[in-house]
Amino acid sequence: MRLQILDLARDDLQTVAVNPLGHVFAGVYGGTFRSTDKGLTWENVAFTNGYVYALLFSGPQNVYAGAYNGIYASTNEGATWTPAGDSGLAQPVVLSMAMNDQNHLLAGTYRGGVYRSLQQAAPSIVNGVDGTAGLPVRAGLFQNYPNPFNPKTELAFAIRNPDHVSLHIYDLLCREIATLLDEKLPPGTYRVSWDAAGRPSGVYYYRLISGGFAATKKMLLLR
Repeated sequence: MRLQILDLARDDLQTVAVNPLGHVFAGVYGGTFRSTDKGLTWENVAFTNGYVYALLFSGPQNVYAGAYNGIYASTNEGATWTPAGDSGLAQPVVLSMAMNDQNHLLAGTYRGGVYRSLQQAAPSIVNGVDGTAGLPVRAGLFQNYPNPFNPKTELAFAIRNPDHVSLHIYDLLCREIATLLDEKLPPGTYRVSWDAAGRPSGVYYYRLISGGFAATKKMLLLR
């Protein structure tokens, strides 16, 4: 494997991550750097007086940063940051972060254990089903939001290439009960709403098929 150094000369780099649009983020002392051209040029945003140890994405635009003094959030792909609210953390030094299948944020802290957010993180969507904005790095099916839901929820997905896309809803017995999409779409990140009015409470599945990509996720209607 041959490696190429990117044009970001720092001696305080703590973490590097890539969002679904292929933009590169680097955590440093004081905040983050972002590159939208594969590391050729970088933009810096300062928002903390400590190191940024971890970066996590919830869709293309929502970014979370685990820092020496808590968790910060950005809803505009790192252009601005605000404290995410760390009242439940016994130890504010956040060293790692992850997202579970219900869109709850998990934070691993220094000598403090692992914490889970009480609220779900909303997936950020670049566009709706009628347009495109940005090219995802890979195809993907995101967890619906909100979940559990009553009676409406949003399903988000990304496609890398122009393909025929189908998105279907199934009940617990794997019977198809709704078709949300069945058409050709250009590359992009999309969201589709589903109104489950008239449906009983319970577990439902949604399945996306696009070219050679297929994925299924579970959601819960709770009345």
